[in-house]
Amino acid sequence: MVREAKVSSVPDANIRELRSASGDFMRVGLEDGPLSQWLCLGLKDAGLPVVCVEARRAKAAMGPMNRNKNDRNDV
Repeated sequence: MVREAKVSSVPDANIRELRSASGDFMRVGLEDGPLSQWLCLGLKDAGLPVVCVEARRAKAAMGPMNRNKNDRNDV
């Protein structure tokens, strides 16, 4: 994890927060949900390398690496 913050669920707020972090991103991951498609498209339009990950697939992929699947461990 590079940075943890709470921002409103609108693309502009997320873009500002991500751009205020130092360095470049290899990937920005969003967990799927009601707003994820809208957020993902907004971040992509801003030129960020974003992917949307389905929660069950993330859990399956993280299983061998970490037994405690939660938001803090989903790095």
